[in-house]
This record gives sequence, structure tokens and C-alpha cells, in this order.
Amino acid sequence: MFLCLFASLNGVYADDGGKFVLLSKEERKQEKVTRKTFEYKEKVNKGILVYEIEVEEYEVEERRKSDIPASLGEKVVRIYDRSGRVIPGEVKVIRMVREERRGAEVVLVGFKRPLATGEKIKAKVKRIGVYENDGENLAVYQVVK
Repeated sequence: MFLCLFASLNGVYADDGGKFVLLSKEERKQEKVTRKTFEYKEKVNKGILVYEIEVEEYEVEERRKSDIPASLGEKVVRIYDRSGRVIPGEVKVIRMVREERRGAEVVLVGFKRPLATGEKIKAKVKRIGVYENDGENLAVYQVVK
């Protein structure tokens, strides 16, 4: 909170290793609150450095014997030959796969609970600026209650 109050006066806050550059008041008002998942990396002065977790969902199809029962969340489809007849003993199973991977590094301010390296957290956040450090620009998100 102190960061926001101080930076609202001049828009820039110098940190030990870098500086926070906040968006203008109009730009911060236009930013939408979103729910995101992050993975904790390390603590920085005035916030924490985290990875954004990117989630990709896609369908996977496989053929198997029809006597194997379907699992929860799987869709079973009959397989037809070229003449339009059902191929006995085989089915096509379609299931959704959810894959999570690390995305960009960002700085998160306003999160108080201590975290262990690699711990995943979900939070409602709003983009408030940029953290410039060693020629690298990282997005800055503030936790919204």
C-alpha cells in the first residue's frame, strides 16, 4: 500500500536493485481485476517474484478395445469404416488434458503470507505497473481483496 501512495505522487519508486514505474491513474482504473495462478520464486524488496502459470487445455484422442470401461471425463465414440459400418471391438476415446507450465516472471505486491519456493498460489490481481531491473522489465501486479 505504501508503494502505491508514494508512487502516486511521482509515478516512480526506486528499489535497491531496480525501480517500480507505475501506470498513470487513468490506466490503473482501466485495468481489470483477474484471477491468476502464480508460482513463488523469491522475495524482493517491496514484493515477491513469481512465475505466471499458463494453462492450456486440449483434447486427446486414442483408439482402444471397446471392453475397457471409460473413466470419468472421457467421451467414447464408435469408429466407422469407409462403408459406414461400426467396427466391432474398437472405440475412440476423447478426453481433455490440462497442462500447466511456467510463464513470464512478474512481481506481486500486497501478498502477505510466507511462501516456500515452488509453492503455487491463486490470487485476484490488478496490473499496476512495471519493475525495471538490469534491463529487464517485469509486470507488477497488486493483490486485490
